[in-house]
Amino acid sequence: MTVLPDSLGPFTPAYVERCRVARLQRRPGEAGADARRLERGDFYAWRLGPPGVSGSVRVSLIVEPRTVYVVDDRLWWTPRLDQLLQRVEALATKHPTVPDASVREWIARQLAGSLRDAADSWEEAALDLLLADRPGRPPP
Repeated sequence: MTVLPDSLGPFTPAYVERCRVARLQRRPGEAGADARRLERGDFYAWRLGPPGVSGSVRVSLIVEPRTVYVVDDRLWWTPRLDQLLQRVEALATKHPTVPDASVREWIARQLAGSLRDAADSWEEAALDLLLADRPGRPPP
């Protein structure tokens, strides 16, 4: 594990918190603990302090060959932009309103259009697209 010099690593505070709330699974096709397993190259965030107490948040990158399991709100996966975009692309290719020939162009337009101001991050925009396809929400 490597703790990055900036406690949130390359991510904005809003994005790290949204990842906690979204409870994304690293491997959605797998069940149980395997779906929550993180490996080398993954970022994860955790809240400092005792359970039930709101504390500051740290983000780490797993650089050693070891496995970390996501557990409740105290430890969560914080996906990189490329990981989010892979999922958005997989969803977009299945969606009937997105033309097959221009999936990546459609994604790029959606991302660029969803950045509200300079403080927003590409990760937040990609997370918006990914979460838009969750049950109870309109498709992207």
